[in-house]
Amino acid sequence: MGAEHLVPGSGYNRRTRKENAMVAWWKRLIYSLVSAVLGAGVCGAGAAAEQVVSNAHGHLSTEALWTAIVFFDPWVIALSFPGWLVAIPLVLLVRNVRGWRFWMYWAIGIGFGPAIVVVVEWIAATRGFTLAGIPGGLVTAYYLSAAISGLSSLIYLLLVRRGQTRAEFRARAAVV
Repeated sequence: MGAEHLVPGSGYNRRTRKENAMVAWWKRLIYSLVSAVLGAGVCGAGAAAEQVVSNAHGHLSTEALWTAIVFFDPWVIALSFPGWLVAIPLVLLVRNVRGWRFWMYWAIGIGFGPAIVVVVEWIAATRGFTLAGIPGGLVTAYYLSAAISGLSSLIYLLLVRRGQTRAEFRARAAVV
């Protein structure tokens, strides 16, 4: 290895700087958990608010809205947790979110939630159960899962991009 790593402009030096600009795996894991909770929380609150407003029949109250959100939101977050666990391998594989990769990973993230709903629906059907009891039906479950996974993925990718920018800045500052 010698003094090669000290020569400015050598391939080894550039590669080391680029590797230092990546976000650590444990930070990506924390970012993904925070993103899953925030995405599910925001989407769950929106879904609860929509249900209250559409079923208010002219008697909309602030207490009813907040009660629906407070009781519905934890369920949405809890039901999103298995999806987060399934996504952990992908979270750990994603290291670079620059350029076109950002949009590719976001598209994958958007489809992740509905794919999980399809698998759960298929498993339930093979066991003789149905998911027809979901308010709004399965279409609502697909839309809600797509919204949750899309928002969670966007938050995650923005956090990782921010972390990469900071790590890149520190790596450049260490070289100078």
